[in-house]
Amino acid sequence: MKTFSFFGSRASVLLHALSGEHASACAAIHRESFAHPWSSQDFESLLSAKETISDGLIDPRDHSLRGMILTRVIGPEGEILTVALSKSARGAGNGTLLLGHHLERLTAARVQRLFLEVANDNASALKLYRKQGFVEVGRRSGYYGSGGGPAADAIVMARDL
Repeated sequence: MKTFSFFGSRASVLLHALSGEHASACAAIHRESFAHPWSSQDFESLLSAKETISDGLIDPRDHSLRGMILTRVIGPEGEILTVALSKSARGAGNGTLLLGHHLERLTAARVQRLFLEVANDNASALKLYRKQGFVEVGRRSGYYGSGGGPAADAIVMARDL
């Protein structure tokens, strides 16, 4: 577990692995973040899978989950399945903090190459991933439906660890 500056203030934030007990909180943050959110059961299954490495951003004041990242690891490769921050945690560098910590854990787990998908209209996520050394390696046209509007492309990104 690590402690860092929290939401740009003098308080601190805890970063640590998640477990099935965090499934409902993960689902709530996912609902805030995505048009097609995953259920608590989805998160419970992912968080209990041996091939999943997860990290959470925890507010030490009330022990609430403010962000999460989950990666499926198979052999020397990993795929980030989801990254999300609660609305109150966005825009203060917490995504960079959470992703940086997670990359350290994946490196320690001997992951050599990491992949992810991100919607081409998610400018803040694209900026974060590029800043962390991810590069575009593919694109899936019209992959993300938007509920009535035009579908966004999925940009497939990768980086070596």
